[in-house]
Amino acid sequence: MLRGSLGWSAGLALWVLTGCAKAPQVHVNELPVRRVVVYRNGVAYFEREGHVDGQDVQFSLRRENVGDFLATLAILEKGGSTVRAASFPVELEEDEEGTRDPGFEATMDAWEGKPPDKRPGLRTVTLELDGTSHDVTVGYLAETPVWRPSYRLVVDGKGKAELQAWGIVQNQSGEDWTDVNVSLVAGAPIAFESDLGEPIVPPRPLVTDSGEIVSAVPEGDMLYEQATAAPAAAPAPAPEEAGGYEFDEDPLADAALNAEKKAAAKAPAGRASGGAAPSASKPGRPSPPVTQAAQLGGVGGVRDTSRLAAVAAQTGSTRYDVPVKVTIPDQSATMVLLTNVTIPGEAVYLFAPDYGVPDSLRHPFRVARFKNESGGLLEKGPIAVFEKGAFLGQGLMSSLPIKASASVPFALIRGIAVQTSHGSEHRGSRLHSIVTGRLMLEIDQAVLTTYHVQNGEQMDVRLLVRHPRNAQGKLWQPPA
Repeated sequence: MLRGSLGWSAGLALWVLTGCAKAPQVHVNELPVRRVVVYRNGVAYFEREGHVDGQDVQFSLRRENVGDFLATLAILEKGGSTVRAASFPVELEEDEEGTRDPGFEATMDAWEGKPPDKRPGLRTVTLELDGTSHDVTVGYLAETPVWRPSYRLVVDGKGKAELQAWGIVQNQSGEDWTDVNVSLVAGAPIAFESDLGEPIVPPRPLVTDSGEIVSAVPEGDMLYEQATAAPAAAPAPAPEEAGGYEFDEDPLADAALNAEKKAAAKAPAGRASGGAAPSASKPGRPSPPVTQAAQLGGVGGVRDTSRLAAVAAQTGSTRYDVPVKVTIPDQSATMVLLTNVTIPGEAVYLFAPDYGVPDSLRHPFRVARFKNESGGLLEKGPIAVFEKGAFLGQGLMSSLPIKASASVPFALIRGIAVQTSHGSEHRGSRLHSIVTGRLMLEIDQAVLTTYHVQNGEQMDVRLLVRHPRNAQGKLWQPPA
C-alpha cells in the first residue's frame, strides 16, 4: 500500500512538471535556428534558415511574442521567389450581448483537435510564398535573458597581465539551440515592446447630417457696366521668368474677370462707368485680387528636396562572434570564451579611503591596474585576479572602453596601516586691489595633509595614495 502511494506521487509530480513546460517562443519545423545574437538589453536576434517545399510556411508563436515578431521580421528568400504576405488570426472582443464574431468562432472550431503548437493558446503567422520550392532565411527579435561577462586577470609581477573574458549565455526560448553561431554584443540598442498583433480601433469624431437648410439669408451685390471691353491679358511669364515657381489660378479672381467681361460686352458704346478706378499698369482693367499663394510667397510651388539630409545609423557597440558552433539546450546556460590577450597590468597597493568600507580609512586596498587593449568594449562584470598560481581576490569592474585604464580593488590589506592628519598654516598675503577706498588683500592659506605609513608585511611595498583635491585650491609642491 505504501509502495503504491509512492508510485502515484511520482506519477503526479511528473505530470505536473510536464504540464508546466512552456511552448517555444517561435517554432517552425522547416526552419531551424542557425544564429543567435544576444544583447545586453533583454532581447536577442534569431536567424532561422532552411528549405521549404510548398506555397507557405507557418510559425507558431506565444501570444506575448507576436508583436516583437511582426515588428522586427526580416525575410531573405533565395532563389528568385518572393514572400507575398504574412497573415495571422486576430482575437475579436465580445459584443454587448456576449457573442463573438461568426468568423472568429469558425477559426476556433477549425483549430480544435490540432497539435499544441496550433491551438488558440498560441498564434500562427503564415508566410505566403510565391512558388513551391524555397530557400528561406528569417530573422526576428525575441525576449532573452541578458548575457553576462566574467573576467580573469593573471598578473606576472613584471608589468604584464593576461586578460580572459568569458560570456555566460542562458537559453530560455523553449527550444534547444543545436549547432548555432552565437554572437554577444557589448551594447544595448533601443528595443521596445510592440502590440502589432492586437487590433486597435481609434475613436473617431461623430459627424451628423442636419440637411440642406440655409440658416441665414445672404445679401446680394452689384457689378457696374464698363464703358469699354477690357483688353486681353498679357501672357503669363514662363516658370523660369517667375523665379522657378508655378502658382495655381485663383477661381475667385477668374470668376470676377469673366463677369466683368460679359458686362462690358453688353454695355452701349459711349456710356461711362462709375466703377472702380482702373489699374495704372493695365488701363481699363481693375486690379485682380491677390491670391493666397502669392501672399505666402508660392507655398504651393516646387520644393527643393536636395537639402534633405540622408539618415544613416551608426553603432559603437562591440560584437563578439564565437568562432565555433555552440549547442545550448533549453533551460540551460553555457559559458563561452570571448577573448584572451596580454595587456599592460599589475597588482599594486592603493590607499583610497571609501566610507562604504570603514576599514579603508586606515588600511589600503590591493588593486589591479590594467589598460584595455583587447580591441573591444568590456562590459561591467566581476573580475578574479591571480598571481603566481594563487588567487588574490575578486573585484567588480565597471564598463571599460578601448584604450581606457581601470583600477579595480580586490582585497583590503590590514598588514599596512596609514594614519592621516590635517593641518593648516598661513603662507603670506599681498595686495589685490583698491576699489572706492576699500583695500582688497589675497591671503594664502595652506591645508597640509600628512600620511604616516606603517608596513607590517614581510616585504617592501610600493604604496599609491589617492589624494582628494580642493576645487578652490591647487596642489603645491606634491611629493615625487
